[in-house]
Amino acid sequence: MSPGTSRRVPSESGKNLAKEIATQIDKIATVILNLDYPYSKQQITRDKVEICQYTENIPQEMDYFSLNKAIQRPADMPKLVGLET
Repeated sequence: MSPGTSRRVPSESGKNLAKEIATQIDKIATVILNLDYPYSKQQITRDKVEICQYTENIPQEMDYFSLNKAIQRPADMPKLVGLET
């Protein structure tokens, strides 16, 4: 095989690996489906900041609370013990 080319057919070890991975995925999927896990489709929501819309205050736009220079936390996160009062 020369650089920049690929095999059209996987080697025997590649076939065995692909088969083993597919078998494991099948086992995992079967267990998950049998758990009757309550699945709900996720909805995508728009962010406040548009693509290529720049802002000077990124932590504020992301609803972060500034504790100190270069230390922020989300506004809905509990206070960080020892770093803020």
